[in-house]
Amino acid sequence: MGATFTLSEEIDVVVKKLIEQEKDFKILSVAKIVTRFRTGTWYTRGKLIYAKTKILSLYERFEMDAEILILVNKRMWEHLTDQQKEALIFHELCHIEASVDKNGAPRNSPKMEDRSSDCVVMISRNSSLL
Repeated sequence: MGATFTLSEEIDVVVKKLIEQEKDFKILSVAKIVTRFRTGTWYTRGKLIYAKTKILSLYERFEMDAEILILVNKRMWEHLTDQQKEALIFHELCHIEASVDKNGAPRNSPKMEDRSSDCVVMISRNSSLL
């Protein structure tokens, strides 16, 4: 069976909560973020994928009326605690950096950036995710 995708209000709630709570994510409040559960097997190079974040292309933005897509493995999500779910979405949000102008004002297009080290720092500051 191939992959299927469904809407997820539960993920939306976690995304909104984290953007409101974490000062490093505040700038993402202007971004249009959509979330979907993905069902079906999901492996990359033999590794199980829990979630993935994607900055949408211009065409995808037109079709989805959004800029960012967060896909979550539904089968894995169902086995996570609330704290683990929050940590997973926190990690995914760490991969997004809003484009800003020289004055720090948000631009129209977010970008994906490997912010792994920033994510570790943010998680260590937020001990509830540990």
